[in-house]
Amino acid sequence: MLWHDAHPDEAQLARSLQRMWSDAEVDRNPLRALMCWLGLHLWLQPDYTAFTRRNSIRFCPACSSVQINGRVYR
Repeated sequence: MLWHDAHPDEAQLARSLQRMWSDAEVDRNPLRALMCWLGLHLWLQPDYTAFTRRNSIRFCPACSSVQINGRVYR
C-alpha cells in the first residue's frame, strides 16, 4: 500500500515500527522473500498495548512489512 493512501497516523506508526525491524532484510531466505512477494507473510503479533491503543499490529520478520488494523505497510 502506498503511504499517501493510508491514514496518516497509521503510516507514521508503521514507519517508526519498521525501524525496529530494519535488520530483518539482512538475512533473507529466497523462499521467504518469494512468499512475502506473493503476499504470504509470516506475521508475528507482539504486545504493543503499552505503546498504542491499536488492536491489531503485526509484522513480518522476513521483510519490512507492518500490518496495522488490516492495512499492510511496506
